[in-house]
Amino acid sequence: MVAYPSRPRPSRGRWWLLALLVVAALGWTLNAVINTSRTEITLGEELRSHTITLDRAARSFVRLIEQIDTADRSELASIITQSRESIGAVTVALEQSNEQDSSLAILLRTSLDLWEEGLERFENAFLSAVDDPFNYVVEEQITTALVSIRSGDRIYQAFLERIGAEPEIQSFSEFRTVVFLPLAYPVVDTGQFLATFARLSRPTLESTADLGIEQVTSHPEWVPDLEGRPVIIPTDSFDLLVVVANRGNVEVVEETSIQLTIWPPGEVVLSRDLTVPPLGPGEKTTVTFFELGVTRDTTYQVEVRLGIAQGEQNLDDNSYVFTLSVGG
Repeated sequence: MVAYPSRPRPSRGRWWLLALLVVAALGWTLNAVINTSRTEITLGEELRSHTITLDRAARSFVRLIEQIDTADRSELASIITQSRESIGAVTVALEQSNEQDSSLAILLRTSLDLWEEGLERFENAFLSAVDDPFNYVVEEQITTALVSIRSGDRIYQAFLERIGAEPEIQSFSEFRTVVFLPLAYPVVDTGQFLATFARLSRPTLESTADLGIEQVTSHPEWVPDLEGRPVIIPTDSFDLLVVVANRGNVEVVEETSIQLTIWPPGEVVLSRDLTVPPLGPGEKTTVTFFELGVTRDTTYQVEVRLGIAQGEQNLDDNSYVFTLSVGG
Protein backbone atom coordinates (compact mmCIF):
# COMPACT_ATOMS: atom_id res chain seq x y z
CA MET A 1 0.00 0.00 0.00
CA VAL A 2 1.26 3.47 -0.90
CA ALA A 3 1.72 5.81 2.05
CA TYR A 4 0.61 9.36 1.41
CA PRO A 5 1.64 12.35 3.47
CA SER A 6 -0.93 13.45 5.96
CA ARG A 7 -2.33 16.92 6.15
CA PRO A 8 -4.60 18.76 8.54
CA ARG A 9 -8.20 17.73 7.98
CA PRO A 10 -10.55 20.56 7.09
CA SER A 11 -12.68 21.46 10.06
CA ARG A 12 -16.28 20.42 9.96
CA GLY A 13 -17.08 24.07 10.67
CA ARG A 14 -16.15 24.88 7.07
CA TRP A 15 -18.50 22.20 5.78
CA TRP A 16 -21.33 23.40 8.04
CA LEU A 17 -20.81 26.93 6.74
CA LEU A 18 -21.04 25.63 3.18
CA ALA A 19 -24.18 23.68 4.07
CA LEU A 20 -25.76 26.78 5.64
CA LEU A 21 -25.04 28.80 2.52
CA VAL A 22 -26.67 26.12 0.38
CA VAL A 23 -29.72 25.97 2.65
CA ALA A 24 -30.00 29.76 2.45
CA ALA A 25 -29.84 29.59 -1.35
CA LEU A 26 -32.51 26.89 -1.41
CA GLY A 27 -34.73 28.97 0.85
CA TRP A 28 -34.34 31.97 -1.42
CA THR A 29 -35.27 29.89 -4.47
CA LEU A 30 -38.34 28.39 -2.81
CA ASN A 31 -39.48 31.78 -1.56
CA ALA A 32 -39.11 33.25 -5.04
CA VAL A 33 -41.12 30.40 -6.48
CA ILE A 34 -43.90 30.70 -3.94
CA ASN A 35 -44.18 34.43 -4.64
CA THR A 36 -44.28 33.89 -8.41
CA SER A 37 -47.65 34.63 -9.95
CA ARG A 38 -49.75 31.50 -10.25
CA THR A 39 -50.01 30.12 -13.81
CA GLU A 40 -52.26 27.37 -14.99
CA ILE A 41 -50.07 24.29 -15.53
CA THR A 42 -50.59 21.44 -17.98
CA LEU A 43 -47.28 19.65 -17.86
CA GLY A 44 -46.75 17.77 -21.12
CA GLU A 45 -46.57 14.03 -21.60
CA GLU A 46 -43.08 14.26 -23.09
CA LEU A 47 -41.79 16.11 -20.04
CA ARG A 48 -43.26 13.49 -17.71
CA SER A 49 -41.87 10.59 -19.73
CA HIS A 50 -38.35 12.03 -19.56
CA THR A 51 -38.43 11.84 -15.77
CA ILE A 52 -38.64 8.05 -16.07
CA THR A 53 -35.29 8.03 -17.89
CA LEU A 54 -33.95 10.53 -15.38
CA ASP A 55 -34.94 8.22 -12.52
CA ARG A 56 -33.06 5.33 -14.14
CA ALA A 57 -29.98 7.53 -14.56
CA ALA A 58 -30.12 8.56 -10.91
CA ARG A 59 -30.36 4.94 -9.79
CA SER A 60 -27.32 4.09 -11.92
CA PHE A 61 -25.36 6.89 -10.27
CA VAL A 62 -26.36 5.66 -6.81
CA ARG A 63 -25.19 2.14 -7.71
CA LEU A 64 -21.91 3.65 -8.92
CA ILE A 65 -21.35 5.25 -5.53
CA GLU A 66 -22.35 2.06 -3.72
CA GLN A 67 -20.05 -0.12 -5.85
CA ILE A 68 -17.22 2.32 -6.43
CA ASP A 69 -14.72 -0.34 -5.32
CA THR A 70 -15.56 -2.47 -8.38
CA ALA A 71 -16.10 0.32 -10.94
CA ASP A 72 -13.64 1.16 -13.69
CA ARG A 73 -12.94 4.48 -15.32
CA SER A 74 -14.96 3.80 -18.47
CA GLU A 75 -18.00 2.73 -16.45
CA LEU A 76 -17.82 5.84 -14.28
CA ALA A 77 -17.55 8.13 -17.30
CA SER A 78 -20.38 6.30 -19.09
CA ILE A 79 -22.81 6.50 -16.17
CA ILE A 80 -22.17 10.18 -15.60
CA THR A 81 -22.44 10.94 -19.32
CA GLN A 82 -25.77 9.10 -19.53
CA SER A 83 -27.02 10.92 -16.44
CA ARG A 84 -26.11 14.30 -17.90
CA GLU A 85 -27.75 13.38 -21.21
CA SER A 86 -30.95 12.47 -19.35
CA ILE A 87 -30.83 15.80 -17.54
CA GLY A 88 -30.29 17.53 -20.88
CA ALA A 89 -33.31 15.78 -22.39
CA VAL A 90 -35.56 17.04 -19.59
CA THR A 91 -34.08 20.53 -19.98
CA VAL A 92 -34.85 20.55 -23.71
CA ALA A 93 -38.39 19.26 -23.12
CA LEU A 94 -38.94 22.00 -20.53
CA GLU A 95 -37.64 24.70 -22.87
CA GLN A 96 -39.96 23.48 -25.62
CA SER A 97 -42.99 23.49 -23.34
CA ASN A 98 -45.23 26.47 -22.63
CA GLU A 99 -44.38 26.49 -18.94
CA GLN A 100 -40.91 28.05 -18.86
CA ASP A 101 -41.98 30.99 -16.68
CA SER A 102 -44.19 29.09 -14.26
CA SER A 103 -43.24 28.50 -10.64
CA LEU A 104 -43.05 24.77 -11.29
CA ALA A 105 -40.68 25.32 -14.21
CA ILE A 106 -38.39 27.41 -12.00
CA LEU A 107 -38.17 24.58 -9.49
CA LEU A 108 -37.54 21.94 -12.13
CA ARG A 109 -34.99 24.02 -14.01
CA THR A 110 -33.11 24.79 -10.79
CA SER A 111 -32.88 21.11 -9.84
CA LEU A 112 -31.66 20.20 -13.34
CA ASP A 113 -28.97 22.88 -13.24
CA LEU A 114 -27.77 21.75 -9.81
CA TRP A 115 -27.59 18.10 -10.87
CA GLU A 116 -25.76 18.96 -14.09
CA GLU A 117 -23.21 21.12 -12.29
CA GLY A 118 -22.72 18.61 -9.49
CA LEU A 119 -22.21 15.60 -11.75
CA GLU A 120 -19.69 17.43 -13.94
CA ARG A 121 -17.74 18.63 -10.92
CA PHE A 122 -17.84 15.19 -9.31
CA GLU A 123 -16.40 13.43 -12.36
CA ASN A 124 -13.62 15.99 -12.79
CA ALA A 125 -12.67 16.04 -9.11
CA PHE A 126 -12.84 12.27 -8.56
CA LEU A 127 -10.70 11.46 -11.59
CA SER A 128 -8.27 14.24 -10.62
CA ALA A 129 -7.82 12.46 -7.28
CA VAL A 130 -7.18 9.20 -9.13
CA ASP A 131 -4.60 10.76 -11.44
CA ASP A 132 -2.92 12.93 -8.81
CA PRO A 133 -3.12 11.37 -5.30
CA PHE A 134 -1.22 14.29 -3.78
CA ASN A 135 -3.79 16.89 -4.87
CA TYR A 136 -5.74 17.37 -1.65
CA VAL A 137 -7.91 20.16 -3.02
CA VAL A 138 -10.04 17.53 -4.73
CA GLU A 139 -11.57 16.47 -1.40
CA GLU A 140 -13.27 19.84 -1.10
CA GLN A 141 -14.18 19.74 -4.79
CA ILE A 142 -15.82 16.32 -4.46
CA THR A 143 -17.76 17.43 -1.38
CA THR A 144 -18.87 20.64 -3.11
CA ALA A 145 -20.08 18.56 -6.05
CA LEU A 146 -22.09 16.32 -3.72
CA VAL A 147 -23.62 19.40 -2.05
CA SER A 148 -24.83 20.54 -5.48
CA ILE A 149 -26.27 17.10 -6.26
CA ARG A 150 -28.03 16.89 -2.87
CA SER A 151 -29.45 20.39 -3.41
CA GLY A 152 -30.83 19.27 -6.78
CA ASP A 153 -32.54 16.35 -5.04
CA ARG A 154 -34.19 18.69 -2.52
CA ILE A 155 -35.36 21.20 -5.12
CA TYR A 156 -36.83 18.37 -7.21
CA GLN A 157 -38.66 17.06 -4.14
CA ALA A 158 -40.11 20.53 -3.66
CA PHE A 159 -41.14 20.40 -7.33
CA LEU A 160 -43.02 17.14 -6.74
CA GLU A 161 -44.69 18.48 -3.61
CA ARG A 162 -45.82 21.57 -5.51
CA ILE A 163 -47.26 19.38 -8.27
CA GLY A 164 -49.26 17.47 -5.66
CA ALA A 165 -50.78 20.76 -4.55
CA GLU A 166 -51.80 21.76 -8.07
CA PRO A 167 -55.38 20.60 -8.83
CA GLU A 168 -54.88 21.34 -12.53
CA ILE A 169 -52.32 18.57 -12.89
CA GLN A 170 -53.94 15.20 -13.38
CA SER A 171 -50.82 13.06 -13.91
CA PHE A 172 -48.89 13.67 -10.70
CA SER A 173 -48.17 9.94 -10.33
CA GLU A 174 -46.37 9.90 -13.68
CA PHE A 175 -43.58 12.12 -12.35
CA ARG A 176 -40.94 9.84 -10.89
CA THR A 177 -39.14 10.54 -7.64
CA VAL A 178 -35.53 11.24 -8.64
CA VAL A 179 -32.72 11.00 -6.07
CA PHE A 180 -29.08 11.12 -7.13
CA LEU A 181 -27.69 11.13 -3.57
CA PRO A 182 -29.86 9.39 -0.95
CA LEU A 183 -29.94 10.82 2.56
CA ALA A 184 -28.19 7.67 3.77
CA TYR A 185 -25.00 9.18 2.34
CA PRO A 186 -23.93 12.22 4.42
CA VAL A 187 -22.34 14.72 2.09
CA VAL A 188 -19.17 15.44 4.07
CA ASP A 189 -18.40 11.84 5.08
CA THR A 190 -19.17 10.53 1.60
CA GLY A 191 -16.95 13.17 0.00
CA GLN A 192 -14.04 12.34 2.29
CA PHE A 193 -14.47 8.60 1.70
CA LEU A 194 -14.60 8.96 -2.10
CA ALA A 195 -11.54 11.24 -2.13
CA THR A 196 -9.55 8.76 -0.04
CA PHE A 197 -10.65 5.84 -2.17
CA ALA A 198 -9.73 7.67 -5.38
CA ARG A 199 -6.20 8.28 -4.12
CA LEU A 200 -5.78 4.56 -3.39
CA SER A 201 -7.56 3.49 -6.58
CA ARG A 202 -7.04 0.28 -8.45
CA PRO A 203 -5.51 0.23 -11.96
CA THR A 204 -8.98 0.11 -13.56
CA LEU A 205 -9.62 3.66 -12.40
CA GLU A 206 -6.29 4.98 -13.59
CA SER A 207 -5.99 6.60 -16.99
CA THR A 208 -5.01 3.91 -19.52
CA ALA A 209 -4.42 4.39 -23.24
CA ASP A 210 -4.47 1.18 -25.29
CA LEU A 211 -4.88 1.08 -29.07
CA GLY A 212 -4.69 -2.35 -30.65
CA ILE A 213 -5.18 -4.21 -33.92
CA GLU A 214 -8.32 -6.25 -33.45
CA GLN A 215 -8.78 -7.86 -36.87
CA VAL A 216 -7.18 -8.01 -40.31
CA THR A 217 -9.15 -9.14 -43.37
CA SER A 218 -8.95 -8.73 -47.14
CA HIS A 219 -11.08 -8.08 -50.18
CA PRO A 220 -11.36 -10.40 -52.01
CA GLU A 221 -11.71 -12.30 -48.77
CA TRP A 222 -8.98 -14.79 -48.04
CA VAL A 223 -9.59 -18.36 -46.91
CA PRO A 224 -7.25 -20.55 -44.82
CA ASP A 225 -5.35 -23.38 -46.48
CA LEU A 226 -4.80 -26.78 -44.86
CA GLU A 227 -2.17 -25.28 -42.58
CA GLY A 228 -4.32 -22.32 -41.63
CA ARG A 229 -2.44 -19.75 -43.72
CA PRO A 230 -4.55 -17.17 -45.62
CA VAL A 231 -4.90 -17.61 -49.37
CA ILE A 232 -6.52 -15.16 -51.82
CA ILE A 233 -8.07 -16.22 -55.11
CA PRO A 234 -6.03 -15.42 -58.23
CA THR A 235 -5.99 -11.63 -58.55
CA ASP A 236 -3.73 -8.74 -59.55
CA SER A 237 -4.62 -6.58 -56.52
CA PHE A 238 -6.50 -6.70 -53.24
CA ASP A 239 -7.57 -4.45 -50.36
CA LEU A 240 -6.40 -5.01 -46.80
CA LEU A 241 -8.83 -4.01 -44.05
CA VAL A 242 -7.49 -3.43 -40.53
CA VAL A 243 -9.83 -2.99 -37.54
CA VAL A 244 -8.26 -0.82 -34.83
CA ALA A 245 -9.88 -0.65 -31.38
CA ASN A 246 -9.38 1.55 -28.35
CA ARG A 247 -9.25 -0.94 -25.49
CA GLY A 248 -8.24 1.66 -22.94
CA ASN A 249 -10.43 3.78 -20.70
CA VAL A 250 -9.50 7.23 -22.03
CA GLU A 251 -9.93 8.88 -25.41
CA VAL A 252 -7.00 8.84 -27.81
CA VAL A 253 -7.29 12.44 -28.97
CA GLU A 254 -4.59 12.47 -31.64
CA GLU A 255 -4.30 10.63 -34.93
CA THR A 256 -2.10 7.53 -34.85
CA SER A 257 -0.07 6.14 -37.74
CA ILE A 258 -0.50 2.63 -39.08
CA GLN A 259 2.08 1.14 -41.46
CA LEU A 260 1.73 -1.75 -43.90
CA THR A 261 4.80 -3.54 -45.23
CA ILE A 262 4.70 -6.36 -47.81
CA TRP A 263 7.81 -8.36 -48.71
CA PRO A 264 7.44 -10.08 -52.10
CA PRO A 265 10.14 -12.60 -53.08
CA GLY A 266 12.72 -10.94 -55.31
CA GLU A 267 10.66 -7.79 -55.76
CA VAL A 268 10.64 -4.27 -54.32
CA VAL A 269 9.21 -4.03 -50.82
CA LEU A 270 5.81 -2.34 -50.73
CA SER A 271 5.23 0.07 -47.85
CA ARG A 272 2.26 2.32 -47.14
CA ASP A 273 1.24 4.57 -44.24
CA LEU A 274 -2.23 5.67 -43.20
CA THR A 275 -3.65 7.37 -40.10
CA VAL A 276 -6.10 6.18 -37.47
CA PRO A 277 -8.55 8.89 -36.31
CA PRO A 278 -9.04 9.74 -32.61
CA LEU A 279 -10.99 7.04 -30.79
CA GLY A 280 -12.94 7.10 -27.54
CA PRO A 281 -12.92 4.21 -25.05
CA GLY A 282 -14.45 1.11 -26.64
CA GLU A 283 -14.63 2.65 -30.11
CA LYS A 284 -13.38 0.95 -33.27
CA THR A 285 -12.53 2.00 -36.79
CA THR A 286 -11.56 0.23 -40.00
CA VAL A 287 -8.52 1.43 -41.94
CA THR A 288 -8.33 0.17 -45.53
CA PHE A 289 -5.23 -0.13 -47.72
CA PHE A 290 -6.68 -0.08 -51.23
CA GLU A 291 -5.48 -1.79 -54.42
CA LEU A 292 -2.33 -3.49 -53.25
CA GLY A 293 -0.67 -4.87 -56.38
CA VAL A 294 0.36 -8.54 -56.23
CA THR A 295 1.60 -11.29 -58.53
CA ARG A 296 -0.39 -14.48 -58.94
CA ASP A 297 0.94 -17.74 -57.56
CA THR A 298 3.17 -15.85 -55.13
CA THR A 299 3.60 -15.88 -51.34
CA TYR A 300 4.18 -12.67 -49.40
CA GLN A 301 5.25 -11.74 -45.88
CA VAL A 302 2.95 -9.07 -44.53
CA GLU A 303 3.29 -6.87 -41.45
CA VAL A 304 0.80 -4.32 -40.12
CA ARG A 305 2.26 -2.09 -37.41
CA LEU A 306 0.25 0.40 -35.36
CA GLY A 307 1.84 3.51 -33.91
CA ILE A 308 2.02 4.03 -30.15
CA ALA A 309 -0.62 6.27 -28.61
CA GLN A 310 0.41 8.80 -25.99
CA GLY A 311 0.70 7.07 -22.62
CA GLU A 312 0.24 3.57 -24.07
CA GLN A 313 2.12 0.78 -22.31
CA ASN A 314 0.58 -2.42 -23.70
CA LEU A 315 2.20 -2.96 -27.12
CA ASP A 316 1.39 -6.67 -27.49
CA ASP A 317 -1.44 -5.99 -29.97
CA ASN A 318 0.21 -3.18 -31.95
CA SER A 319 1.54 -5.42 -34.74
CA TYR A 320 0.18 -8.24 -36.88
CA VAL A 321 2.53 -10.39 -39.01
CA PHE A 322 1.40 -13.17 -41.34
CA THR A 323 2.10 -15.01 -44.59
CA LEU A 324 -0.29 -14.40 -47.48
CA SER A 325 -0.51 -16.48 -50.66
CA VAL A 326 -2.09 -15.40 -53.94
CA GLY A 327 -3.58 -18.18 -56.06
CA GLY A 328 -2.17 -18.97 -59.47
